[in-house]
Amino acid sequence: MSSLIPSRLTQTNESARCAILQPVLAALPQPLALIEVGASAGLCLYPDRYRYRYRCDQSKAFGPADSPVVLPCRTTGPVPIPRQLPDVVWRTGGDLNPLDPSDPEVASWLESLVWPEQTERLQRLRGALDVARAEPAHVVRGDLNEAVSTLVTQAPKGATPVVFHSAVLANLSPAARAQFARTMQHLPYRWISNEAPSVFPALLDLLPEPAPTDRAHFRDGPRRASDRIHRTPRRASPLARRCPSACFRRMRCSASRARPNQLVGCPKLVVA
Repeated sequence: MSSLIPSRLTQTNESARCAILQPVLAALPQPLALIEVGASAGLCLYPDRYRYRYRCDQSKAFGPADSPVVLPCRTTGPVPIPRQLPDVVWRTGGDLNPLDPSDPEVASWLESLVWPEQTERLQRLRGALDVARAEPAHVVRGDLNEAVSTLVTQAPKGATPVVFHSAVLANLSPAARAQFARTMQHLPYRWISNEAPSVFPALLDLLPEPAPTDRAHFRDGPRRASDRIHRTPRRASPLARRCPSACFRRMRCSASRARPNQLVGCPKLVVA
């Protein structure tokens, strides 16, 4: 342990977040060029390689029938359930310490970060690692403020660049977060940000009502005052995003409690 601890970082990867991203990604102009900030092993860069089962209106599972990863997600309300996978033509990301999913020691370390009783999450991790090994994503090493601009400009022509991150920017200083926001304002992209309210406090003014202290907010480009903002419970890595006529909120995530995801329709939280 004395030799292992100094050489490793806690970099959990939760592919279940893709069940929440699916309605977002499905609403964007296709095809997509995915760019994940703080990608770690890049397991969230494969939303088109997983299978999904949204428990709403008895919806059928969709996605590759032979996928080793099946993501269940409970839903209530007018959630815009996607009916097909996004068309991902490019997947890349950046991290200060990118992990190689094909490295057995890396895989063993990621497995050790799963809580002992979360057997379903362990199986999901192993399946996602298999997917990543079969189709390695290009994850570069570097500071996100330095890497994101280059990665966005490298996106193939004709594809919609989508920059996304989850519970990452809280690890940066306020100055570095402000720099990241300024960087993003000058790039052609769609931005999916899943962070606590304190990360981008200026966005709180765009909410239709004050955000409770135990909730987070979610922002998606474009970048004007009319940006569409939503809020959602902060615990368990929350996420919320507006789709064409409704928004949805993430209430539970199997990443932390070994329970299925949940999406809750809430169209009244849209900012015009």
